[in-house]
Amino acid sequence: MADSAVPPSLPCGFINAANRYLSAEPFRFQVVATGSALRLRQVWMLRFVPSQGAGAAGQAQESGQRLHLLSSLQRFLAADPNGKVTCDQESPGPGALFLLRQYPDGKVCKLHPPELPIAPHSRHLL
Repeated sequence: MADSAVPPSLPCGFINAANRYLSAEPFRFQVVATGSALRLRQVWMLRFVPSQGAGAAGQAQESGQRLHLLSSLQRFLAADPNGKVTCDQESPGPGALFLLRQYPDGKVCKLHPPELPIAPHSRHLL
């Protein structure tokens, strides 16, 4: 039986438009997109955040799945309202909550902070 206290999670890698993997670097916990092959530093853990409250299931379907992104360095990815991305938080804090949206064709997904508009500038796309 699965432990209900542990949120479901999924390992994955992210590729940008230039076909480079998003990496978590140990130096100052920077985030870069330079990897041409999937390595340990490019593996991220999607930690799904359960919906809370009545009617949450319908809201989750409409707005997307809420999640946190945990790097191989055990630090959480976060973004501020200006689009600056960091990976230095040991626990999920402000800006570490993202939405996973799936397009109607089922092929393309993107991640973005919930407070950003639906079609943000390309620097906000992961």
